[in-house]
Amino acid sequence: MVEFLNIGEVAKLLGLHEITIRRCIKRGDLKAVRVGRGVRVRKEDLEDFIKPITSGKEPRHSVRDMERVLKASYKIDQLRESLKTRVKDWDSTAIIREWRDRGY
Repeated sequence: MVEFLNIGEVAKLLGLHEITIRRCIKRGDLKAVRVGRGVRVRKEDLEDFIKPITSGKEPRHSVRDMERVLKASYKIDQLRESLKTRVKDWDSTAIIREWRDRGY
């Protein structure tokens, strides 16, 4: 037989507030069903919810790290285009040198 937990039980198990659990359900991160006027979470869905997302093989990068990489690559592309007009044979070291000189 399928075992269900109410919002309070889930919150207590995870050490979170009931409102946080409700938000996770609303976002679709945690599956739940309505039983009468109450909301219940299947134990299997709770186990799926608390499983780690990554396998541990690759480190997770923050959004801030990804933004820095994108900004840097965009600036390198801009410098590459400006150097192409000034230098016929351009290379990545020239781009990096000018990038450092400009203070990026």
